[in-house]
Amino acid sequence: MILNKENMRNKKVILILCLLVLVSSSVQAQRLKAVQNEKGRYGFMTEDGTVVIKYKYDEATPFKDGIAKIGKDGKYSLINEDGEIITKRKYTYIGEFYNGVCPVAEGGNTKKGVMLTTGGLIGNKASSNTGEKWGLIDKTGKEILKTDYEAMGDLNKKLIYVLKGKKFGFIDSAGNIIVKPTYNFIGSFNDQGICWVNIGGKYDKKNNMVSKGKFGLINENGREIIPAKYEDVGNFPILRDKKTGALLDEAAFYTKADQSAFPATKQEIQSLLLPKPHAAESQLPSSRVDYFYFINKKSQGLVDIHGNTIIPLTANQAILPPSDNMLRLAKVEKKQIAKAYYDLDAEVMVRIPSSEKGKFGAFSHNLAPVSLDDELYFIDKKGNKVIGGLSKAFLSHEGYRVVQKGSAFGAIDSTGAVVIPIEYTNSLTSVNNGRLGVQKNASWFYVDMKGQIVSDKYDRIGNFHQGYASVCLNKLWGAIDLQNRVVVPLEWQGVAPIVDPQLIWVKKDNLYYLYDGVQKSVRLKQGFANASNFDNEMAYVMSDGKWGIIDPDGKVLVPCLFEKEEDMVLAKQYMLAEDKKNLTEVEALRVIARFDPDTNMFKITSVIPDKHWDY
Repeated sequence: MILNKENMRNKKVILILCLLVLVSSSVQAQRLKAVQNEKGRYGFMTEDGTVVIKYKYDEATPFKDGIAKIGKDGKYSLINEDGEIITKRKYTYIGEFYNGVCPVAEGGNTKKGVMLTTGGLIGNKASSNTGEKWGLIDKTGKEILKTDYEAMGDLNKKLIYVLKGKKFGFIDSAGNIIVKPTYNFIGSFNDQGICWVNIGGKYDKKNNMVSKGKFGLINENGREIIPAKYEDVGNFPILRDKKTGALLDEAAFYTKADQSAFPATKQEIQSLLLPKPHAAESQLPSSRVDYFYFINKKSQGLVDIHGNTIIPLTANQAILPPSDNMLRLAKVEKKQIAKAYYDLDAEVMVRIPSSEKGKFGAFSHNLAPVSLDDELYFIDKKGNKVIGGLSKAFLSHEGYRVVQKGSAFGAIDSTGAVVIPIEYTNSLTSVNNGRLGVQKNASWFYVDMKGQIVSDKYDRIGNFHQGYASVCLNKLWGAIDLQNRVVVPLEWQGVAPIVDPQLIWVKKDNLYYLYDGVQKSVRLKQGFANASNFDNEMAYVMSDGKWGIIDPDGKVLVPCLFEKEEDMVLAKQYMLAEDKKNLTEVEALRVIARFDPDTNMFKITSVIPDKHWDY
């Protein structure tokens, strides 16, 4: 092949261009990092030390997805790896990107910016804004939300709050305005995607709460499920028995408006609303609490989670928590208290006779107790009386209720049918593991849900728990299982509630010993003055008046040197969190000193006990 000079020249030009492209690609392929020179200026260089972007910035961050933040004279911009500024403005703050957008602030006198990220109450009185205005940009530097807002919420939410002119609104992560700034105060979205809002209220800084004004609720789509025009809104706390977990018949519905919601002469309604904290604990299971109340001028209404009105506002009306998908309602009609249930499934009202002395309980397992004058009876969800003439009824458990008629005890099922004849002298208060302990004459024994006797007779018995129950005969205790087999021989001073048949605490001569109900033998020869059941293969034990922790083989995990059982709770939590097998005395003292809430409560002149020092 013959080449002339012109062809040769063209080939050289092409070769040089190719080499330049390769060099440029090589530089770009290397990761750029921010570096600082001896004058304190920042620039960017490749891994082989080639300076690509000159030293001219006061601050710089590493490149991420081809973008870095640079700062100069208190103003910030974004640049690409060619050193080109991609933001049209210089901001006083640029945050981190989230789903392709990041918050920016313009103006003000802050270098780090202020974003309100608190949970719970959010209001303009709580804002610590320093004059900057907030907006959003994308990765091209385009401003997708103008810097018009005094505050902005976290970008990792479905709806992001913004504050403008002392009014809150909401945007989405693309910068679209979903709710125009309307509200003076807002809450934070719960795990159901519901948030309270308020117009015209007042903020109590001391108690961190908003009062007065008008309240409403919105969801994460920005829809008002309750318009902001009511004195109060909220959901229902549910009270359950601390020991059994059963729903209390007098479950609490409590808000600040309750105390003045009804005439003083109608104290019965008030008594229905007051909680029983000594016998209950409050739960808010979001998977079940799908209804929200609203209150206005001493009236109450109810909506579902979609904003559909279930119960409209009615004068002097009380709405108690849903139970078994049945609401309880009460209102004053012609100087009488009218009572009813509302079936949330069938969407029908079930009225019951009214009486000044009457009470109506929560539905549980398809039945509700109603007392009218001196009679206690149960109704089904249609309001039909299924069993009457009772003098007392206990909490429903496992679908059964222990009932009393006169001086006799028995049990009914969820249809009101008697499953254990009401003929016993006494009984335990609940069915457990399909067994009820009953007494006839002087003897105690167990019956099943067919009313059949399924155990021997004893002097005293306890409830079944996880298939085992403690029994006593001639003042000696042991334990049996559901098949009436003896798990622990009746030769002990006491038997603790059984969780694991191989790890049973039994008592003799005022000491607790660990007993194996499978091997029928004592596992540990050492006795303890007190002990707890094993959990995560750890049990708290007391020896010589001091607490420690052992494993099922008796190995000491924490020595018995501590005064309070609560100290062992702290030690155990630490061991589980840090995957520690055991703690020495010094390690345990350090953990307790660190996490004990009393440790940092001393005055400067206090004499600090040894246990509170960091060892």
